[in-house]
Amino acid sequence: SMSKTDHLTPSPNKKDYSAIKFQVSEALGEWMNCLFLKWDNSGNCHYEFIHHANGDGASSYTKMLEKEGSTVPTVPTQKKNLKASFIRKFFLLRKFLKKTKAVSIHWSRPRKDTTGIPSSFFTLRLSVHQTELINRLCKEKKMGLNSLLLWGLDQATSSLLLTENSERKWVCPINMRVYQNQRYGNHSASIIVNAVDPADRIRPQFFQDEIRSFLKSGLHWGSQIYSNMARYIGFKGTLFMAKRIKELGTGVFSNMGEWPGADVLLSEKSEQITHRIFVTPSTQVLPVAAGALTWKGALTLSLQLHPSLQRTDREVKELFQLWWENIQKPLGTPIESPIEIEKAKWESFAEAPRHLIIDT
Repeated sequence: SMSKTDHLTPSPNKKDYSAIKFQVSEALGEWMNCLFLKWDNSGNCHYEFIHHANGDGASSYTKMLEKEGSTVPTVPTQKKNLKASFIRKFFLLRKFLKKTKAVSIHWSRPRKDTTGIPSSFFTLRLSVHQTELINRLCKEKKMGLNSLLLWGLDQATSSLLLTENSERKWVCPINMRVYQNQRYGNHSASIIVNAVDPADRIRPQFFQDEIRSFLKSGLHWGSQIYSNMARYIGFKGTLFMAKRIKELGTGVFSNMGEWPGADVLLSEKSEQITHRIFVTPSTQVLPVAAGALTWKGALTLSLQLHPSLQRTDREVKELFQLWWENIQKPLGTPIESPIEIEKAKWESFAEAPRHLIIDT
């Protein structure tokens, strides 16, 4: 049964320049609400929408936990001593912009020039036991869970949605808070991974190496300036730029990481939550949208394909199935006991704008 918690309307903080890009996406016809689902002990599903202009993942989860009566003393942040100087950030911005240059993505089916939301999205919940097994196997194989999930998604996407040897570009949000007072709002930037060489995609370690070298060279500080570009060019300038972007990347993979943090004091209400799922918006410029989150040791995944890809629900489910199979491949051990990929229709949520739902 679905029960709704109160709906937060988008009222971006004046200084939240990063929020402006989400308002621009919406002005262009996309829907930038993030959906947060949660299941309690009795198996009931509750949900809440938080508009992306109101906050990134860390902000949203902090707000939701606090609303449930939990205490969140610290929010995950970047290490302060890694902070780059302003001059270095601009040098890193130039390097980052090279990464954003178009790669040659070839979809196996013609795309439709449309904005909006697909009719459905899909989710997957793993047990704590299954999640522990995956994490243990990852450690043994010296692989990060994040890179394994992204690699599996990339493999599935390239075999089902792209032509053979098509290049790919994935965008992965990263939390860029450096101070604890940045609890709310948007403080994220993007890690960009370009998979151009066909030999790369075979290696599960590829994404791990790419993400590590991206962070090691400090490119996330350049990315942070790019994310906050509206500070310099405003809403109109951002809109002007956005209208000229036709093809940005293959998709977005947003991993919220592990919650609750070690020092979070859970309320009775939060304690009763067994799973949380995060559904990230899909857009014409990042049409494959996948989310991951670990809550109290249980991993969940979500997937939706933008209607511009013109894929049926059956094809999205097939993509998810293949993603799940690929996640297990490098681990060398199948994850036992059946898992169910669940489908949810956007029209079953009162907040989803009917005029933007495009039947796929």
